[in-house]
This record gives sequence, C-alpha cells and structure tokens, in this order.
Amino acid sequence: MRYGITLIAILFFTSCTQNEGRFYKSTDEVTGGFADFSLTLQPNNELELNIELASQVDENEAGSVVINKKKNVKGKWTLENDIFSYNLDESKASIDSFFQNTAYDYLIKSPPIQIFWKTDTAYIYGIPCKRISK
Repeated sequence: MRYGITLIAILFFTSCTQNEGRFYKSTDEVTGGFADFSLTLQPNNELELNIELASQVDENEAGSVVINKKKNVKGKWTLENDIFSYNLDESKASIDSFFQNTAYDYLIKSPPIQIFWKTDTAYIYGIPCKRISK
C-alpha cells in the first residue's frame, strides 16, 4: 500500500512539472498580411521559430514584384518557476540580418522571443503572437 501511494505521488509530481507543447502565431491584423511569425515549442524542449516576410523587389508596369523571404531557426527552451528561457542555434545578429532591407528592419531592436508563461501571447521580435491549438 505504501509503495502504491509513493508511486502515485511520483507520477503526480512528474505530470505537474512536465513541459507542455505550445504553438504561437501572428495575426494578419498585426502584420497587415505581409508577414507571418510563428513559434512552436515541443514538449521535448525543442523550439522552432519561423518568420516569413513579403519583400518588394521591383516595380514595373504590371505592378510590384513581391517575393516572400523565409527564415527558420531551431533551438532549445526551458521553463523553471514559470520563467521561459531559450537558446537558438543561430546568433541574434544572424537572424537580425534577415530583416535588413525590408519594411521590418526596425524589429531588430526587440529580442527574438519573449513569453510570459501565464499569458496566451508570445512576442517574436516584438510582434504579438497568439497561442493557438495546432
């Protein structure tokens, strides 16, 4: 009986402290439909940051030529006492260079990722992204 109670207590503790996966995505209302920011946090503590920007390349008699630029960055994340922290596989300077010569170059002043764990919003380079079910 004592072993059964001990086992239940251990299972309860590990299930309460286990990381949960989350997915965050920007909305067109925030980006105007010309950018897409998303963040996937896997339960195994891997993360994937995805950024897609519409970049005007040239203008001709038919109109503007727009090309989508995509950036994908992987990394690891941890959560301790509701404090989110992360490490990316690329430097911030490398990721910041993705924004050069775009309408979004001002974003490099913000940190790549900010999450206040008890809320439903993550900030990717200052862009609010809502937590959604995937």
